[in-house]
Amino acid sequence: MKTSLLVATLISIACFISTTLSQERTDAALTDDPFRWLEEIEGPSALTWARAENEKTLGVLQSDPRYRQF
Repeated sequence: MKTSLLVATLISIACFISTTLSQERTDAALTDDPFRWLEEIEGPSALTWARAENEKTLGVLQSDPRYRQF
């Protein structure tokens, strides 16, 4: 009985520590991500960036001779 209680306690502690460490890594990833602002997909900065990237891409696509066929 004491052994199974000890095992259950150790498993609970391991799960708690694992969850805590996982959450810390997630928080760090959110603060270290220089492109986090792109997650706000309807935000003005993200839309401006997307439009600029689309313009660059359109220029490349239109310079391809196959573009007119499509």
